[in-house]
Amino acid sequence: MATKNFSSIGGFAVGSTEVLNTHYELKNISAIHMVADDFTDASNDLYITKRTTTPSDNLLRLSFDGSTNISTNSPALGHNSVVFVKGKVFGQEINNNTYVLASIYDCVVTVDTNGVPTLQGQYEQVIHEHLPGVESWTISPVAFQIGSNAYFSFDVESVSTTSTVKWIGIIDITKVTTA
Repeated sequence: MATKNFSSIGGFAVGSTEVLNTHYELKNISAIHMVADDFTDASNDLYITKRTTTPSDNLLRLSFDGSTNISTNSPALGHNSVVFVKGKVFGQEINNNTYVLASIYDCVVTVDTNGVPTLQGQYEQVIHEHLPGVESWTISPVAFQIGSNAYFSFDVESVSTTSTVKWIGIIDITKVTTA
C-alpha cells in the first residue's frame, strides 16, 4: 500500500481512517498500548475482544477479530513481571436477547524468568446471569505461554445443544517488570 500524505488539521488519520478527532477523542481503535514516561518498566494495554461459540465449537479464547488467537497481535506480558488484569466479559445468545452472562474480573499474574505465567489470584463479580434451562456457560481467565512468551485472555464456553453465543470482552492489562 502506498504511503498517503495527510494533515492533522481537523484530526489525525492513519491511511484514510480517522483515529483522533479535533476533540482529542480516539476513534477506530481496537487496542491501545501505553508506556509511562517516568516508568520505562511499566505499560498498560487495553483490548476489545470477541468470539462466538456454537454447540459444535463451544470452548474458545477471546480474540481481536473473533478468530485469531490474541497472542498473534498483542504484546507479550514480559519476563520477570507482575501483571494486573481487569476484564469485563459479556455473552449473549444471538437468537434470544434475554439469555446472557456478564462478569467483571480482577486478576494478578506473575511471569518468571523463563516466561512461564502463573495466575496468582482472581476475583469475579457476576453482574447478570440468565441462561437457558439446562445450559452451562462459563468465563475463565487464562494466562498461557506460547514459545518463551506469556499472554493473557479469557476462555469462554457454552455447553449447549442449540445456543450460539456472541461473547464480547474488554481486557485492561497493566504490567510492571519486577527484576
